[in-house]
Amino acid sequence: MRKPFICAVIGIMFLGILASRALAYPESTIHLKAEVRFDGQNFIITNKDNFIWKNVRMEVNSPLSLLRFGYILRVKQMIPNKVYTFPAREFCKKNGIRFNVLLIKPQNFAITCEAYADWRGEWYGEWK
Repeated sequence: MRKPFICAVIGIMFLGILASRALAYPESTIHLKAEVRFDGQNFIITNKDNFIWKNVRMEVNSPLSLLRFGYILRVKQMIPNKVYTFPAREFCKKNGIRFNVLLIKPQNFAITCEAYADWRGEWYGEWK
């Protein structure tokens, strides 16, 4: 008897997550032009676009799923053609665990930001 009710509640919660994600990110997305390198201690990132990235969210080892939980670093903005160096230890999970280069190998890197107007910028890359 309770099984259909529980399934219905889970289904409604899932639809709510999808709807909130759709509202949080506009339909209009562009592929960012970025150069991302890792030197063993730092992530070195260059904004290769001709516009400022605003409210930048960078994520290391992000599972490609709806709810991502990699190691995250947020910055207010990144200016075009400026080289930024971010220590790997600055990236952390929501629970506060920091990215440790001695224990974890970076496998992928994702960038999302406000690009311009209502456009959302995205970039994703992987290391072998």
